[in-house]
Amino acid sequence: MSNISGQIKRECRDIQRYALLALVVWSLLFLGGFVEYDTLTEERSVTLAREAAKANINRDIALRNWINQHGGLYIETSEHTPPNSALDASTHGLLTPDGRQLTLMSSDYLIRHFYEHFGEQLGVESRLISASPLSNLERPDPWERKKLDWLIETRHNETFELIESDSRPALRMIQRLGLESRCQGCHLRRSVGDDVGAISVSVPLTPFRQHQAELLRPVYLGGGAFWFCGSGIILLISELRRRRALERHEASSELRQAATVFLSSHEGVVIASLQGDVLAVNPAFTSITGYSQEEIRGQNLNILQSGRQSSGFYDEMWSAIQQRGFWRGEIWNRRKSGEIYPEWLTISTVFDEQGDPVNYVGVFSDISVIKQSQEQLEYLAYHDPLTALPNRAMMRDRLGHAVERLHRSGGQGAVMFLDLDRFKSVNDSYGHRAGDRVLREVARRLKTRLREGDTLARLGGDEFVVLLEDLVNPQSVAAVASDLIALFDELFDIGDGRHVSLGLSIGICLFPEDAGRTDEILQYADAALYQAKEGGRNTYRFYTDALTRSAREKLALEAALSLALEREEFVLHYQPLVRLSDREITGVEALLRWHHPERGMLAPEAFIPLAEETRLILSIGEWVLHQACRQLRSWLDQGLVLSTLSINLSPVQFHHQGLVDSIERVLRETGVPPELIELEVTESALMDPIGSVEERIARLKALGVRLAIDDFGTGYSSLSYLRRFDINRLKIARSFISSLEEGEVDQPLVTSIVTLARSLKLQVLAEGVERDSQLGCLSMLGCDFGQGYLFGHPLPPDELDLLMQNR
Repeated sequence: MSNISGQIKRECRDIQRYALLALVVWSLLFLGGFVEYDTLTEERSVTLAREAAKANINRDIALRNWINQHGGLYIETSEHTPPNSALDASTHGLLTPDGRQLTLMSSDYLIRHFYEHFGEQLGVESRLISASPLSNLERPDPWERKKLDWLIETRHNETFELIESDSRPALRMIQRLGLESRCQGCHLRRSVGDDVGAISVSVPLTPFRQHQAELLRPVYLGGGAFWFCGSGIILLISELRRRRALERHEASSELRQAATVFLSSHEGVVIASLQGDVLAVNPAFTSITGYSQEEIRGQNLNILQSGRQSSGFYDEMWSAIQQRGFWRGEIWNRRKSGEIYPEWLTISTVFDEQGDPVNYVGVFSDISVIKQSQEQLEYLAYHDPLTALPNRAMMRDRLGHAVERLHRSGGQGAVMFLDLDRFKSVNDSYGHRAGDRVLREVARRLKTRLREGDTLARLGGDEFVVLLEDLVNPQSVAAVASDLIALFDELFDIGDGRHVSLGLSIGICLFPEDAGRTDEILQYADAALYQAKEGGRNTYRFYTDALTRSAREKLALEAALSLALEREEFVLHYQPLVRLSDREITGVEALLRWHHPERGMLAPEAFIPLAEETRLILSIGEWVLHQACRQLRSWLDQGLVLSTLSINLSPVQFHHQGLVDSIERVLRETGVPPELIELEVTESALMDPIGSVEERIARLKALGVRLAIDDFGTGYSSLSYLRRFDINRLKIARSFISSLEEGEVDQPLVTSIVTLARSLKLQVLAEGVERDSQLGCLSMLGCDFGQGYLFGHPLPPDELDLLMQNR
């Protein structure tokens, strides 16, 4: 024991202390159980004594009733059975023919005399006591008097108490008796039912306790044996733990020696389970792979696989390990950084004492330096030596992986074939050195526009290919193509102060929409490139003409939209809002129109989605606010009575942080009363987290403006939103109103919306009212306001002036 460290000594002492504590707790548990069981046993003894007392009382009552039913009992008089002095001897005496004197005894008198002489033999003391005793035999003792008075007073039928009688424990019970009609001969001044006495019983507890003690003896013996066994188990466990601690200390000494070798080795070492999960690695492993002990522990060794070896390679490797117990050879693995590297690996099986495999140990060294020359050859096989870009082989490989991955994920990709316009003239005029310089500069420029995950490859000559993965939509490809073409607006320096101008033609193939195989994708992109060159060069073409037109139209529309404000091409038209009860115009809604220089007047649905996507809607929306409020100010100054100016807010505007400040500034500059402004938001705009939406609405309401939900019923809002948000009006969507006809007052959707608004005390406005039949239905439903061609088309301000004056 002298070589045991201080730590192991402390651990052994702790084990002993815990064992002692466990013994104390174990003993206290048993002691508590015995105390509890003893208490229950005492309660059982009292219960049995009480049942015996009750049985004795019931027996006395049964005997009393039997005697009374037979008119009493004649007994020969003697010194033990004198005549009842309370009865007339002439009427209750009887002389037998043989000269014996008999006396008629009542049940009470008989039972009293019976227990007086034979109660001790029964082991129970029982007697009849009287509330008004005529003799000492029926006179109650102090305890009986107290309990009898309590029973008469409380009208309880019986009671009991544990007492000490002659230094012996006993249970005394008393049961109240009432006067019966046959007893009035002795109790002339009493009425039937009066409380005249009681039956008093005293049962000794000692016999019952002795019986319970006999029953408890085997329980105590068994419990003691069980306690002894448990104590032995506790001591045994503590001793086993102590021995294991000693064995662990000895084993740890050996492990420390092995760990020194494990940690100081310059070769990577990994210990894995039979399932290939990493249990431990040494610092050299971390240095080679980049994975720390914490990162790799618990991970499967598959995480290191490079993917360069086939499944057959690994099958042969593990087959050799299982047959011979080891494998040695060259393998390619992957570092944490993603870099693939070669290593010389030896895997050995570790067996236990029974010869069963328990672990694998791998020892490897990095042979990257040896492989460096081979990697150089590999690089040249997959890269263009002039531009250092991937070549045709690598492009096909990456395209194949992209097709498989996007097919599984449902994503979209594109291949762009790029061809330099007028490049042949550069080679012919200035030589191949100048041409090579141009190609390197082209590669540099193209890479600046592409994402890190995109692939740019040179196929040869002046042909380049771009692989785009995970596209949002086809239009994003058109944007990339336009940017790549724009890179060629700048001249190319070919040295000696000379510059050349080149163009770029692009052919685009989308996959998997246009093609699903690598060869087809490349073929279709090449065909689209041909179309681009045929279309005048320095442009791009999609393999599908429809996509080409759509992408061009969107880009053109976006360019024109960005200039529309500057060119003052936007105008506002106003549509009347009518109160249905009297058809009075109470307000107007400001509706945006774009006077496109080529396509004419465009409705909002033609350009608002694009404005929201490009966030131009923020500047357009602020212009609408200024223009509409200035027009309302003009109408108010003319004396027109309008209670509402409704202005639409897009979700982008509604979520913008500067919205409230912008509205406050417009109201201050125009002097329009805020209560006349009603801002319309769609249900989709309210789908942010409810807390942020509620805060934004509260800030708007603090300005004094009103809020309405546009196209209600077509979105996702819930009733809880309507209850929480401070909304003033619901606008029923046009699609619901178009289905209304005269007589269809119970149209379910419209009816539900109107009923809901009424219950929430909100105004209701129906959009798209075009026929008198629809107006009739809405009026019958109780709709408040209407808007549509039936009342007036969206009009410029001057035409709306005439409409309101004529009404």
